[in-house]
Parts: sequence; C-alpha cells; structure tokens
Amino acid sequence: MGSLRGIWIDEESADVWVDARKIVPRLPGKQLALLQLLYHADGKVVSRDEIVATVWSYASAEGISNDAIESLIKRLRKKLREYSSKPLIELVRHKGVRLIKE
Repeated sequence: MGSLRGIWIDEESADVWVDARKIVPRLPGKQLALLQLLYHADGKVVSRDEIVATVWSYASAEGISNDAIESLIKRLRKKLREYSSKPLIELVRHKGVRLIKE
C-alpha cells in the first residue's frame, strides 16, 4: 500500500508508520480499523454510519453513542500527533471525518 500524507499501513502485520516512524506499540484494533477506513477513503469524508459499520461491525448505528465515536477519533488523533507535527485528521461538521490530504 502506498503512502497518504506520510502515513503508511502494512495490512498484513498491522504496523503503521507516520513520517517514516513506526507507531509503537501498535494501534489498538478500533483505532487501526478507523485509520484504515480513513486511509482507504483517500481524503473523502467518512460518515458516522460508515465508521460504525466498519469499526463496530457487530452493532447497529443506534447502539453506538456519538461520545464513543468522538472518543475513538480523539484517541487516534492524539496518537498520530505523537508522530507528526501536522494535523492528519479533520472533523467535517455535520458530515464526518477525513484524513487531510495535501
């Protein structure tokens, strides 16, 4: 898989690099699933329902609170900030979230 905004994901090993630095320890499952979803969206906005369907595939959208989704996004943003000086995830009001694409 190629690189998007300095992010590279090895799908087989679940290793993630940001700006050529490997994230250690590995991202927890839900954070990795969210990052993979955003990465494959290639800069397009991903909706709440898409996040729930991918990250919490066993649950319906009604069963997952907005707080749970926002908390997951916040944790992923925080982890990525440890490895990159630039913001990588953007919240798009009333639409969803996306990886910032330069």
